Amino acid sequence: MTDVNQEPPRFAFSVNAETFVPKDEKQIVATACFKNKCLLSTALILVKDKYSEWQTFRALLDSGNSINETKVHCGLIRDEDLNKNLEKFWKLEEIQEPIVKNKERLICEEHYANTHFRTKEGKYVVSMPLKKEPSCLGNSKDIALRRLGSLWNRLARDKNYLNLYREFLRDYERLGHMKEVTNETDPDITYYATHHGIYRPEKSTTKLRVVFNCSSLTDNGISLNDIQYNGGVIQEDLYAQMLRFRTYTYAFTADIKMMYRTILINPKQRNLQRIVWCESEHESPKIYELSTVTYGTVSAPYLAQRTLTQLSMDEEANFPIAASVLRNNLYMDDVLFVVLQR
Repeated sequence: MTDVNQEPPRFAFSVNAETFVPKDEKQIVATACFKNKCLLSTALILVKDKYSEWQTFRALLDSGNSINETKVHCGLIRDEDLNKNLEKFWKLEEIQEPIVKNKERLICEEHYANTHFRTKEGKYVVSMPLKKEPSCLGNSKDIALRRLGSLWNRLARDKNYLNLYREFLRDYERLGHMKEVTNETDPDITYYATHHGIYRPEKSTTKLRVVFNCSSLTDNGISLNDIQYNGGVIQEDLYAQMLRFRTYTYAFTADIKMMYRTILINPKQRNLQRIVWCESEHESPKIYELSTVTYGTVSAPYLAQRTLTQLSMDEEANFPIAASVLRNNLYMDDVLFVVLQR
């Protein structure tokens, strides 16, 4: 059918769909529309009824005084709003404009720029972007202790599971990613996350990974994740990454080991990343603070991605190619890099 937005042909003229009566019963009547007007031509009568339903009858092609009868076979598609669908189509096809940063993204960007710093060793120290003051959090220690008791019921039934769980947290402490709190007096503001294990015995490398649940509610119904901004995703989407990955001759992939755990959390906020743990169910639970960006906090993906972007900016003069890869060829902690020649 002719585009609905173009002008009607010169041989056609408007008719009223409700009052028009064809001269001959053999004429063809079908639904069509040019700028929402019904049309009549010497070859074809086009009528748009009030319900926008397609109607097809026999045809009479009128040529001067002679009458030639012919059969017309036409395939028609019903569409309630063709203009709307065309508009959607062109929106999909048009080149996208840069995405406007939303308010939350701007808040997180400003917060990161004002609070991050690097240690003498080159490690980045960041702060969680908070919507509210952490003083709004209720008591979470009692809940964490009860969950630890439930966890030990599971650990006691499976020795292999217990050994893997114990070894994971020992390694966490050995690397400095969590530290025992020796001060017996709690600060005024704390948050104790619960934790559990993701057990995959079929894995050849890490069979068990401990996950920290910062969505665990305190006694007033508010969790640490409730008062954090998530910051959104700042890396390029996976579709664009994979499309580029498949268009070059040579490619390589890499993985950033322990991406979250190489970024430190500001010591002033570590009291919001506490856990309780004991290596034996007969021992008294000990208190630990997690020192790094923690998987399980809603801001963790943003903080990690933003830190990699910051690293590319800070080290671009020394490593220009690597800086470009970090900015343009990274999806979460996976590098997808392609080149035309070796």
